[in-house]
Amino acid sequence: MNMILDNFDSNKITPEILNTIIYLNGYLCDNWTVEKREKKYILKKDSIKFIINDNFNSNEIGIDIDNKTKFIYYFLYKSLINKWNIKKRKNNYVFLKKHQRKNVYFTDDYITTFMKEQIN
Repeated sequence: MNMILDNFDSNKITPEILNTIIYLNGYLCDNWTVEKREKKYILKKDSIKFIINDNFNSNEIGIDIDNKTKFIYYFLYKSLINKWNIKKRKNNYVFLKKHQRKNVYFTDDYITTFMKEQIN
């Protein structure tokens, strides 16, 4: 993780992306699942589901965010763009992706590959 974080260019995350992911992370912290499909974000919790356009205007302001947090937010954003569903359980983010309606479990070695794919 340190190698990836050390090479992270925080300029990759625009203020618009940062504000979007700060807004969506608020839902993740409240046990919602977030996914991105086409030009919309789908937020789900229990039997509640709502959709927002990906060009919505958030009032979040991420001015004083450290590089590590920006990296995490960018990672979350890129994962959504790459069609991963994200939910947060306690202090852990869970990434889900449909694989022909089957559960697929990856080895521990896959995490490094997964992280590199999401950041690049």
